[in-house]
Amino acid sequence: MVNKDAFKKWLEKNSPDTSGKASSYVKALEILSEYTNESLMELKDLDKLKSLYKETLIHQRENNGKYYHNDSASYGSNGFYSAAVGSYIKFLQNKSDEFIPDMSMKSLNYFLSIKTKPFIILAGLSGTGKSRLVRTLAYRFNNIAADITAGKNPPTNFQLVKVKPNWHDSSELLGYESRISGKDRFVVTDFIRFIVKAWQHPDTPFF
Repeated sequence: MVNKDAFKKWLEKNSPDTSGKASSYVKALEILSEYTNESLMELKDLDKLKSLYKETLIHQRENNGKYYHNDSASYGSNGFYSAAVGSYIKFLQNKSDEFIPDMSMKSLNYFLSIKTKPFIILAGLSGTGKSRLVRTLAYRFNNIAADITAGKNPPTNFQLVKVKPNWHDSSELLGYESRISGKDRFVVTDFIRFIVKAWQHPDTPFF
């Protein structure tokens, strides 16, 4: 099986400090192949693999569940199944002739999460890199020609919306009507302008 050997070598090359990771991930895919009745390391359908990634992410830790294996119970409880599928997806993407931005496994996991459910919440203390992660993904998936030519910084597909402590409704985010000038006018916010840009570029992920 060519892909099995190539995948194992790729894992060893990209995670040399993690003892046994390559063998564990290969075994995890072999176990999953038994459950799915399909040789995963011969599979090149990324949509099917991403669907399996989502499935294992949800169910792999269930005792006596769909992916419970008597001889290797720790593979599910330690999250090896989803990690192995995620790594194999990245391996195939790196082999592909298509342009796929180089991503760390952490970035890949976030990207797959977004593809599975386009609305996610990043939780954590201030300064732990939440905004940087989103900005990094925006740069890597920005395919807007004008941005690339001009080296736009930040890119069009990224918008940081500051949350004020005195917010009590959605008007600062979604806009509001103002009569200060004596005439009714709608105040358009940066967020609304960002949504419009996303509509104008349907093939570009916006963050």
